[in-house]
Amino acid sequence: NANGLAVHGTITKNPVATGADLVGYSGFSASNYLEQPYNSDLDFGTGDFSVMGWFRTTTTATQRLCGRNNDSTTSKRFSVYANGGELRFYLSEGGAKSAAASITSTGEWQHFTCVRKDGVIQVLINAVGGSTELANKDMTVTGGQSLYVGAEDFGGGIDAPLTLSSLALLRISATAPTAAQIKTIYEAEKPLFQENAQATLYGT
Repeated sequence: NANGLAVHGTITKNPVATGADLVGYSGFSASNYLEQPYNSDLDFGTGDFSVMGWFRTTTTATQRLCGRNNDSTTSKRFSVYANGGELRFYLSEGGAKSAAASITSTGEWQHFTCVRKDGVIQVLINAVGGSTELANKDMTVTGGQSLYVGAEDFGGGIDAPLTLSSLALLRISATAPTAAQIKTIYEAEKPLFQENAQATLYGT
């Protein structure tokens, strides 16, 4: 729809590997991030949804990949963030629930899927699932909440931006892919992160 991502500051784009067509986004900071104003398409209620993409990190410090909030920590919000060698999927509605999976390595591109299906959340890294948690939180808000990429805003300013990491192929869906579908997506996209990998259709 027309609700595009607004660029705050400057975001860097670089090939994900030498000679590759696909680019990753980096250079995030407290003044460099992406924001989508309130979008009702992200009002998932208590239904299924997922956040998927690729990331590369060089640190185990807390860094927020993306999240929907600009209010207090008790508001309805979801967040994807790296912390202490784990990637966490966090949902809040007057109380928090989260699931996590171990980040397999630093410095390499990894596929991630954060999914809620039938009220249960899980994080998968390179199509391998981590812990699960019951989290039937209501994600529908009345307006005012933005989606942030590369950072988050809790109402008091930008928090834990993705300063030492990169993102690629980020997507959010009001559906929950199965484990088999996630594995298929991972295997199909993995070659795009190799040297000289082509990802563009050329010609007429």
